[in-house]
Amino acid sequence: MIVTEIIPVNSKRSRIFLDGEFAFILYRGELCRYGICEGSVLTEELYAEIMHDVLEKRGRARAQNLLFSMDRTEYQLRMKLHEGGYPEEVIQHVLDYVKQCHYVDDARYAREFIRTRSRSKSIRQMRYELQQKGVCAQVIEQAFEEQEVAGESQAISRLIEKKQMDLEHADRKEVHKLFCSLVRKGFGYEQVRREFRLRKADL
Repeated sequence: MIVTEIIPVNSKRSRIFLDGEFAFILYRGELCRYGICEGSVLTEELYAEIMHDVLEKRGRARAQNLLFSMDRTEYQLRMKLHEGGYPEEVIQHVLDYVKQCHYVDDARYAREFIRTRSRSKSIRQMRYELQQKGVCAQVIEQAFEEQEVAGESQAISRLIEKKQMDLEHADRKEVHKLFCSLVRKGFGYEQVRREFRLRKADL
């Protein structure tokens, strides 16, 4: 493999291109250590050493730091590592490692997401947000089955109370605005209507 181009990312790191294709990002000291410069030849042995001993080790540390700051889905972690310039092969090895250690667990993430948000979000909204985070449909549905979800009427009630609005005496436009806001969040039209009726809102 020929090092065809080296493009600085900043004063410390550079993007390395092998045979015209982006390969990985290395620090300046690593370029010196491995004698990497434009036009140099990278043997298969040296390439494997960089991938395993440098990038995979660094990727594991990066993944652990990311997960220490906040829990993430496998998809979210994959995207973060991709943004960091890690090769796909390294990313997969890192993901295999963190999943084996249960640092990443989409099923656990989904259960906790539902547990902490079921009092303020509709089931439809939670399902959509989990899908956006890369959790597969089967895992989401299993999480809903395993996790006790607060009734949507309770969630609607809490959101109304959070607004501190006396619906019986509130301006009709404000009541309508709140009603539409709750429906947009994914709560059923009839459920929202029922909660508003119980509070004698002018609909």
